[in-house]
Amino acid sequence: ADAIRQAIGLQKWHNILASLYIARLDSVAAVRHAAVQVWKTVVPNTPKALRDILKNLVRRLVSMLTPEAGSSTNLISSSGLPLKQEAIEDDLIDEDDDTASSEGDFEIAQDAAIERQRVGSRTLGDIVQKIGERVLPELVPLLVEAFEQGDDATRVGVCLGLAEVCAACSAQQAVERLQLLAPAILDALLDNSPSVASHGALAFRELHKCAGKAAVEAVLPSLLSRLDENDDDSAVRAIGELAQKRSRELVQLLVPSLLSARPLSLARGRALAALANSAGAAVGPYVGSVVRTVIAHVIECTEADSNEKLLTCAAQVAAAAALSGDATGTVGQLASSLTTSAPETRAAAAKVSALFFSSLGTSAQDDEEFISSCDRLVKLLVAGLGEKELGPRRGCVDALTAYAAAFSIETQATQLELIRITLASTASEARFSSTHQKTGEDIPLLPGLALEDPPRDALKALYPIYLHVLLKASAEERTIAADGVTELVELASPATLKKHAVKIAGPLIRVVGDRWSPELKTAVLNALASLLRLAPMSLKAFVPQLQATFLKHLKEPPPPRTLPSAWQKVRNKALAGLAHLAPLSPRLDAMLRDLAGAATTSLNNQDYGHSTDTIDLQRTLLKALSTIITNRPAKRFSPDAVLVVTDAAEALSSADDEGVAKCANSLLNALRVYNDSE
Repeated sequence: ADAIRQAIGLQKWHNILASLYIARLDSVAAVRHAAVQVWKTVVPNTPKALRDILKNLVRRLVSMLTPEAGSSTNLISSSGLPLKQEAIEDDLIDEDDDTASSEGDFEIAQDAAIERQRVGSRTLGDIVQKIGERVLPELVPLLVEAFEQGDDATRVGVCLGLAEVCAACSAQQAVERLQLLAPAILDALLDNSPSVASHGALAFRELHKCAGKAAVEAVLPSLLSRLDENDDDSAVRAIGELAQKRSRELVQLLVPSLLSARPLSLARGRALAALANSAGAAVGPYVGSVVRTVIAHVIECTEADSNEKLLTCAAQVAAAAALSGDATGTVGQLASSLTTSAPETRAAAAKVSALFFSSLGTSAQDDEEFISSCDRLVKLLVAGLGEKELGPRRGCVDALTAYAAAFSIETQATQLELIRITLASTASEARFSSTHQKTGEDIPLLPGLALEDPPRDALKALYPIYLHVLLKASAEERTIAADGVTELVELASPATLKKHAVKIAGPLIRVVGDRWSPELKTAVLNALASLLRLAPMSLKAFVPQLQATFLKHLKEPPPPRTLPSAWQKVRNKALAGLAHLAPLSPRLDAMLRDLAGAATTSLNNQDYGHSTDTIDLQRTLLKALSTIITNRPAKRFSPDAVLVVTDAAEALSSADDEGVAKCANSLLNALRVYNDSE
């Protein structure tokens, strides 16, 4: 060995020994055996030799661990000597195969690079396991030097080397050398290159396996200090990377540490969001703490832009946790903040809820199980439409709008019953509240359904759910939806209805024209009557269709196998709608003749006889005529139309049925009042 060293020089000798030591860990057994035999022959003292060649060996190992190394990167041949990448590829390709594809060449080169990294990793681990106590103080500074001087690819290789060093350390060694290892890993975590930072997190994971909580305590304070001082993306990304590599173990330490600062900086909020995106379900138990802490800060802070961003971060934490794990528990924590007595807290919580639904994107738009986990939150938001305080009420409207955008209409339809019951309950509470009893009906029961702050519009978020069920579901479900439309219309303000009356009325007219049960027709006609009463001028375009619809259901006999009492309810609702339509109709004379003719025809038609339905029909038609005469518009009726109605009323005033006669006399009285006013 001495003769060889003197013949070739010390530097070349160290290079050969470094290559020989690496070859001792080669994947080929024959190479390993030969290298071990040669090493034993020329190296009498392994620890001393390793310290002598350590600098050369580390440089070589970093090069081997570096991915996508350049053409000058040295690899280890089967003889243990360094070869150029090109030489390796030439050896691996069959000399007789002149038509080998470029894809095959690339795959072979990739396999060679992967094998090179494996050998480098095993070599570093072997060094630490054998003489770690003596070599670590020299090895780590050499890795740090290579990190500081190298490019991105070299720094990735150094991170892989640090990971191997940490993995090879015992728990005692890792704790004792934390001051040496932690700064190097921290530099890697804060590197500007995302790839380097990711591999730095890999090195930290190995350190954490050995040193446990001590590793976190050695790295986290410096990381948080960097986060607070510079507010740069590298610190935020580093926290996200740490959580991704050791989510369960680190989240319980990272979240409290990030929330401990007062006031809470935006940088820490961004770090919490990055942590949640990486750790997912592991953050679930801490969503409530995050939301409460952020809301408390927002209430105390007056910087609107910073507050908005912090609330967004809290919402992103909740969304990431809900999409990754226990959605019910996560959303339940979010909803709890809406139950507090402080209006400022409820307003901020509603804002977080809106941002939460916005943060879901399209991830849960068709997920019925996920939307069912939001039941409690949706219930509180719908109830919030009755809030007396403006801030929470606006927040609830925004949240319901975001909710409607986050889920498909088919998915939202599964919550129709929940929304309807909540609206009814909230309205009932408001109706009997002391405030409403004192002020009367001028104040809306649910101010959130009034268009008090455009473009906020809760009605726009809710009514599509009702209409979808009305058009797509079973007859029973359609009936529930139609009744719900009536309730929704009754609770909304006229100003709000003006914007949506046409879109609501169209599907109602379409459904009532088909063959459905009397119960469904009754519900739909009732909804149309409510719309006409509250927003008549908005429906002028539908007057011809509405007039034909109401008259049809007034005059028609009940369908087969339909109870007369059930069909009479349909007629009563058609009559109510006609009463509100009369002032809008341009063809009242024709309507009067039509109704009067139908009443007298049923009297003389032998097919009707004197059945209960015939009597009910006559009563309804006479009431309709009275209603139109009473609710007449400014425009006068033609004398001919009035004469036809008068003749019909006189003919029926002596009917056998007392009810029919009474309705006819009421009509005659209405005609007298009309004639007197002329």
